Amino acid sequence: MNDNLLSACMIVRNESGVVGKAIQSLRGLADEVIVVDTGSTDDTPLVSQRAGAKVFHSPWRDDFAYHRNESIAYATGKWVLIIDADETVEAGDFADTRRRLAANGLPDVLMVKHWSTYPGGDRVLEYLPRILRKSAPIRYQHRLHEQLTVNGNEALLSNVVMSHQGYEQAERLSSKNERNARIAALMPDDEPHTHHCRMRAQVALNRWDDAKESAQRLLTLPNIPDAVAYDAHVVLAAAHFRLPQEGGAHPEFHEHLQKARTIDPYAPDVPYLEMLSAATNYLAALDLANAPGSQTFLRIGHFWRAGTQVREAVRVMAGGPLTATWARGQSVPPGRSNAMAEMKTTPRQPQRN
Repeated sequence: MNDNLLSACMIVRNESGVVGKAIQSLRGLADEVIVVDTGSTDDTPLVSQRAGAKVFHSPWRDDFAYHRNESIAYATGKWVLIIDADETVEAGDFADTRRRLAANGLPDVLMVKHWSTYPGGDRVLEYLPRILRKSAPIRYQHRLHEQLTVNGNEALLSNVVMSHQGYEQAERLSSKNERNARIAALMPDDEPHTHHCRMRAQVALNRWDDAKESAQRLLTLPNIPDAVAYDAHVVLAAAHFRLPQEGGAHPEFHEHLQKARTIDPYAPDVPYLEMLSAATNYLAALDLANAPGSQTFLRIGHFWRAGTQVREAVRVMAGGPLTATWARGQSVPPGRSNAMAEMKTTPRQPQRN
């Protein structure tokens, strides 16, 4: 008879540098760790086995939901904890957590506290559905940015805290973005989630014309979630970002920012884009004031001789490469996709693949 209470499940590929730490963090909490390897070319399977995991092999199918559900199928516990190779469960009172899971009356899906640490040290707290009852008819959907089919009746298991710190190097991230664009192209055209995934992949790849088209398509669909509409308006605002010498702010820039603010007044994207716009205008004005022969009344160049330091301060504040070259007339802001990638939203479902 199987008495396992909790199985931890993950899908992996070439994660030998981090998977061992993830598995070790589960000791005392999970009865077993299920690892589904989707084609590693490094030592990920061996490292996982040595750390105590049960390793299964499955050829990659361009479908995250399929492999998530596959890992759940291998689990033998009453409950399943979903974890990624670059995540850990923070040390805590695991005995109390197990007592709670063994008690009656819990809903089929449980939320956990989830901290993400970004480059530079910023931490963002989310509440994510990561624990589900194995016997419940609840599984993941969607090839990309997979989501659990939750019904709004989840509960927070407050003493389970997870941490994520695995932000990749630029080369690996670029490869993942290309993969995501490829998978999104395989998804059905009649689902809002498809266009949302395509839009996000296009932004990550700096394909702004395509991202704009996907965002516009999203907003024509009925009954899209507020969070998806918010993302579409933010992308459309960014797509209409213009430099001062290009005629100043496009009317749709402010229009979409206002619509995004109406949906979520507290999200950081709107003031972030407003700050980028203001900083760009400021740098352009500073350059003009310092230009040879400038006749500005304030003579900013005389008052503010440390123009280089000012530009650097604005660049750091804005989180993007706001260079003097950009302010003086480069038609496409360099690194615009980087600025968008650094926007920190808090989706209710895992969104990193």
